[in-house]
Amino acid sequence: MIGITYKLHDRFSIEFKVRFTSRNQRNEEIPLSDFAINTWMFFPNSLDINSNTYDKTQFHRDIKSNVRLITPNYTLQALSRYDADPYVHLRDAIAHLTEPIRKEEQAEYEFQLKLFAAIFKSAVRDAANALLTLNPSDTSQHPNFTKQIEAYVEHSQTIIAHFTELRRSIPSLLLPQYTYADEFMDNVLEIHTARIADYLHSHKVDNTLMDPIVKLAQQMHKNDHDKGYLYVDSDGTPQSATRNSQLVERHALLKKFVEGPLYLKVDTHKDGRKIEQFYFGVAAGLAMILSTLIALPFQKYWAGYPALLFAALVIAYGFKDRTKEWLRGLFSNQLRNRYFDSKSILKIKDQPAGWIKESVDFVDDSHLPSEVFRCRHRNPLEQANPMLEEQILFYRKRVRVDADVLNSQYSYSFSGINDIMRLHWIHFSQKMVGPYVELTTTTPDGTVNHIATQRLYHIYIVMQLQGEGQLEYRCFDVAATCNGIQSVTLI
Repeated sequence: MIGITYKLHDRFSIEFKVRFTSRNQRNEEIPLSDFAINTWMFFPNSLDINSNTYDKTQFHRDIKSNVRLITPNYTLQALSRYDADPYVHLRDAIAHLTEPIRKEEQAEYEFQLKLFAAIFKSAVRDAANALLTLNPSDTSQHPNFTKQIEAYVEHSQTIIAHFTELRRSIPSLLLPQYTYADEFMDNVLEIHTARIADYLHSHKVDNTLMDPIVKLAQQMHKNDHDKGYLYVDSDGTPQSATRNSQLVERHALLKKFVEGPLYLKVDTHKDGRKIEQFYFGVAAGLAMILSTLIALPFQKYWAGYPALLFAALVIAYGFKDRTKEWLRGLFSNQLRNRYFDSKSILKIKDQPAGWIKESVDFVDDSHLPSEVFRCRHRNPLEQANPMLEEQILFYRKRVRVDADVLNSQYSYSFSGINDIMRLHWIHFSQKMVGPYVELTTTTPDGTVNHIATQRLYHIYIVMQLQGEGQLEYRCFDVAATCNGIQSVTLI
């Protein structure tokens, strides 16, 4: 199955998180799963994005993908149990640490430590998101909301307490890794607890709801201070601004430290490179044969005329060179239809766990499926005006996931992979004119009003998702100006 979420990462990039799970619609695990994502991007002709101005190399530079394992799914309540699998695995890994510490034991300890922190992050985020979907102003939801807040606070505190208990069992040599994970967990819990507090404050709820959340946030803030960790400094001084900047940088480093084991090693190369070299060899051989056939008669009959023979051989070998290049181009065009631009091998512990193939080309309307036309839904004026002809970028991706390899390398069962794809927008906005246009109008009393109005360019992105009996379409409307992306809307 394929799932997709999206967000505006910053003013000049959109992030799509595509989830490939090795289970079908009946929740049955499939050992080898194949997926396909076809993406069509519709650019207004005025942006001058076409095959002459925007090639494959530029596109692959503008799109960045990170492939990682899907974090095992645990609720806060499940993770707070003393016999929860992540806690048991981490406890066992610590118990197996012996003096002198072996590399295998240290690697297992670090993996279980990082994965526990990553699972905690996902559990806290999901619990906070669930709370933010409820309306605390609705009296009918009030009892359920109170119960969920109490559970959020209780389970979070229990998990932190269980994690803190492990510290005394860890050899001093390996304590730095533990403190990094502990700092990350404290930061994550404080961030999401502050989100909940802000949400409650915006709804002006009473203190019975606010107090547990505020106390938890204050407790995590105090813990960071007491442990010597960086924390949000609200003094408003230049020093506090510097410390907050350092906190942002450090949290990003801690996130990479914790989630590092989930990212797959990717070995990328040109797709079909071996068969391409074979055909290029065939092209060189055919060209040599042809030039030899041309040169032989001249050698036989003009052997006594060295100058003429020399000229004939030069012509034959020049013809050979052009023939070889023509055949290479012919074979390349044929191979392009059968192979992709690149193929990335996904590896876990140097074991191939699947692959991703990618290719990009410009196409015209005649190559679009009817469902893509329906999703794009051009209005009558766009259809009637040839000056508004769009340039269509077609990006196709094929993915294979080997569930047997995913689940045989670690003590966890992973449901699939996430492909976090970030599309950068700088090249697309270069030809956009000023972000505002001034409109002038008069009122009934004769006053002239000048209104500054945004000049928006709309780029439509249609995605076709295929996998294990699934066929779905997603259409996004990206509204942008030369100052960046203003909104991304699923239509």
